[in-house]
Amino acid sequence: MPAPEKSHPHVLLVDDDPDYLELLRAALERDGLETEAVDRADAALARLERQPFDAIVVDLVLPSMDGWRLAAAIRERRGPRLPIVALSGVPSFRKLSEALLAGANCYIEKAALSPDRIASTVRNAVEAAAS
Repeated sequence: MPAPEKSHPHVLLVDDDPDYLELLRAALERDGLETEAVDRADAALARLERQPFDAIVVDLVLPSMDGWRLAAAIRERRGPRLPIVALSGVPSFRKLSEALLAGANCYIEKAALSPDRIASTVRNAVEAAAS
């Protein structure tokens, strides 16, 4: 009897740019991860209440609640084990520092983002959290 198939990591994507969400989704799904996407922080928090995720990719600039506050809210609700990958379209050491202080595990500038880089970053974060 074959061993049961291991499920693919499940990743929540949070970005208010639909084109960017599609780029993230395509990159992660091509790498074998399952994704769900929302365009607002409140929708992300609601989704987290309903189902488990193995990682979250968060744009730092969102309407109504920014990604820093979202990361802090996720940490408060889920603790330190859920990986959070923060994204920003504005390169800044200050943004990096603030994202990490808010609870993000890592930070990637959107300008430096490639499909391979986002996929490997998310997969590494999931594997590190599982060990």
